[in-house]
Amino acid sequence: MMLTDDATSIDGAENMARRQSLSTREDLRASIAARLAGNHGSGWVSLPGEVQVEYLADADALIDQGMTPYWVDPNLGDTVSPALEAEVFEFDRSMEWFMSYLNTRHPHWRDTAVYPSSHIEQADPEEWDAWVTIAVSVSESARILWSRRFAAQTGEPVAQARSPLPPVPSSAPPAAQTVARDRTAAAIGAVLAHRHGRRWMDLPSDLRTAYLSDAECLMQAGLASW
Repeated sequence: MMLTDDATSIDGAENMARRQSLSTREDLRASIAARLAGNHGSGWVSLPGEVQVEYLADADALIDQGMTPYWVDPNLGDTVSPALEAEVFEFDRSMEWFMSYLNTRHPHWRDTAVYPSSHIEQADPEEWDAWVTIAVSVSESARILWSRRFAAQTGEPVAQARSPLPPVPSSAPPAAQTVARDRTAAAIGAVLAHRHGRRWMDLPSDLRTAYLSDAECLMQAGLASW
């Protein structure tokens, strides 16, 4: 079960069409790394090499998780590596926890067979935080493989496609107009936090704000998709 229409991505199928290979991967990772460093008050050329390596690893994590304009469909091939199998196993355990989490918060959702949320814009913030926390802990390939196996075992896709939401009226409160962007910022922050060995949903508020600042600077520069 997923909080978005696309069971294989963090930020939803509605954003897939926006992803285009506008840059080479190397150009994009360098731009992301420099932008993150700048958001932390550091000039790229003045950073020691070992620090630049860390920022480039942050950029790689965002690219690999599909959070940037650079997009290459994962090719799983015919043979699944032991490392990927291990990821799928861990993600399956995480999904068991996540379903238990949703069942606790929405004890009657199975009566209607409608998931608690099917659009990023409708996801409860706490549930979205829980989802991105587990989603970023594995690779895109692992989520795809898990989804395929789930569908094969149950005979149904992980998340049914939902019709698009109507446009938000211009008179709606600001939060209603920026909710998709805000949820995507959380996903970007979760990727970076995981890269640094932290769980998004467990972060104290000041650290979460700092990661959201990083996400916002990347989105404003067009280096992250939303």
